Amino acid sequence: YPIDKLKIDRSFVMDTPGNADDVAIVTAIIQMGHSLQIMTVAEGVETQAQVELLAGLGCDMIQGHVVAMPMGSEAALDWLEP
Repeated sequence: YPIDKLKIDRSFVMDTPGNADDVAIVTAIIQMGHSLQIMTVAEGVETQAQVELLAGLGCDMIQGHVVAMPMGSEAALDWLEP
């Protein structure tokens, strides 16, 4: 099975940008993904500061409460409507 996405676990994201070790790990994962031409996805993104950090590091996608709270399928379809 070809790998097309590399997920960054929320445990590495949750203390960023304040934890230098976690920032270093997230940076390394993003760089590794890009060097292998694999899209990176950060999980558990909850703050605008995390969004800005991840965007600056070149993370391709984010998941988390900063985007939307968990919801059912009907609510998700409504949320996606323009």
